[in-house]
Amino acid sequence: MLDVTDIFPNEYLARFPSHHALLSQYKANRDLWMQQGESLAQIVADTATGWLKQNFQQRPFYLHVELFDPHEPWDPPRRFLDKYLPDATGPSFLEPPYDTVPLSDHIKQRFRANYAGEVNCVDYWIGNLLSLIGELGLFENSVVVFMSDHGAMLGEHQQFLKGPDKLRGQVTHIPLLIRTPGTQYLGKKVPGFVQPPDVMPTVLHLLGLKPPSRVTGTNLWPLATGESGPAREYVVQTYGWVGAVRNHEWSYTEIWKPGAGREEFQVYPNAPLASYKPQLYNLEKDPQELTDVANQHPDVARQMSAKMKEYIASGEGITFGSFNAKPSLDHKEGLYSK
Repeated sequence: MLDVTDIFPNEYLARFPSHHALLSQYKANRDLWMQQGESLAQIVADTATGWLKQNFQQRPFYLHVELFDPHEPWDPPRRFLDKYLPDATGPSFLEPPYDTVPLSDHIKQRFRANYAGEVNCVDYWIGNLLSLIGELGLFENSVVVFMSDHGAMLGEHQQFLKGPDKLRGQVTHIPLLIRTPGTQYLGKKVPGFVQPPDVMPTVLHLLGLKPPSRVTGTNLWPLATGESGPAREYVVQTYGWVGAVRNHEWSYTEIWKPGAGREEFQVYPNAPLASYKPQLYNLEKDPQELTDVANQHPDVARQMSAKMKEYIASGEGITFGSFNAKPSLDHKEGLYSK
């Protein structure tokens, strides 16, 4: 394995020994891709812009650009890191732990600066791609969508990154921007609860197409036009067998499937799910979700739990309740069944 003491000092590696192999492989990979650009975000954006230049006249087309960044390791180019931590020296601390552990203020500061620099790097290269879309005149006949799949804890509750035990706003509140031809809705901010499954039926609607029958999301465009009010009073997210439900006042999480075991979360072996207790946060008084008040408001916890389980049950015929489910294929009927 490669030496990674430029990333973590030996005393830190002693606490998190699994980091050594991961970051050794990362350094080897980085030596290869840095021959193409300063970051993975640049390489992906350059590939997308190259494709557009060659194919933009071939219409209609669909281009999906997925940047793995700002996923960890948080390793921003120096010009982006300097905006948040100028003249940073010492170990770079590129990989936060998935554990719930106390860390020094110095280490937490570096993790946060790395993440901010990584996000800024992504913004910069996405900006280059958007500039080309404008130069090619594609904004006038295209729907452009920008979104993310999740956020990250940045030290709240002594936690970093994501995980089934981290379904709070820092992880679940994600950006969604939609650009359509013309200027009628330019810059308009739309309030309301939206979920990732809503994106596909919304885009298909804007293209004059109907969504497949298996789609569980809702066309949210009437929210933008003002034709209808909010489609939902709350949103539901799940990470395996842990679920979260949120409205304007409360955020609630629990293991929604009774008897779900820790073995379901081998990717996150340190997540304390075997003893995970329901958590409730009052978003009006505690928007950062730092103080669990489940014991003080058992009636609210029960109500939120019921909403989440009702929503999950409503789509179980399509989703089987969770991606963790293992359906079998009925070849005669061509349908999945439990």
